[in-house]
Amino acid sequence: MSLMKAVRIHEYGDVDVLSYEDAPRPTPGEDEVLIRVETTSVNPFDCAVRAGYLASFLNYNLPLILGTDVCGTVAEVGSAVKNFKPGDSVYARAGVTRDGAYAEYVTVPQTDLAFKPKTLDAIHAGVLPHVSLTAW
Repeated sequence: MSLMKAVRIHEYGDVDVLSYEDAPRPTPGEDEVLIRVETTSVNPFDCAVRAGYLASFLNYNLPLILGTDVCGTVAEVGSAVKNFKPGDSVYARAGVTRDGAYAEYVTVPQTDLAFKPKTLDAIHAGVLPHVSLTAW
């Protein structure tokens, strides 16, 4: 098993429950893409999850990697992925029910992924997915 660095929580609480540590590097499933994370964001949803406010709605397995937004580079693709390839610059909502993007790598279903617009740098692209979908 390969390891990566990640920020995880092992329990709910204030910011002091965030732990920077080694975690298993994910491998993409058949229809998933592995992204090398360049940027992510800290948004109110992530803070609510960390604090435990959503624990009765979403059944998280701890430890959990937070981070709903991601911008980065495709590192690997699953066998059913046709529209993305390693080296592509992408952005995505990393998901709200699984490990997120506060890590070196994150897996995302190909249906939740888009090419990063050339008019955006990684910093700006890495904060848009979750809030844009919320606004939409």
